[in-house]
Amino acid sequence: MKLLFDQNLSFKLCKLLEGFFPGCAQVRLIGLSEADDSTISEYAKANECVIASLLRSRVAMINAFDQDANAACLEIY
Repeated sequence: MKLLFDQNLSFKLCKLLEGFFPGCAQVRLIGLSEADDSTISEYAKANECVIASLLRSRVAMINAFDQDANAACLEIY
């Protein structure tokens, strides 16, 4: 499963999660957004390890969601 991260989350998450979710991307890196909000960006950079850890701890849940044809939305918190 590939994950696409919002522009407000650090592009570094792609590298941190590559072993768990190969092919991750961030919208800014693939040209889908030009938004630039320094406050949100600083927050995201400070918390990228926390976010990566959260996603790693939910790999099984994310993969189960990916396999469920009836699933429409997955909220992780």
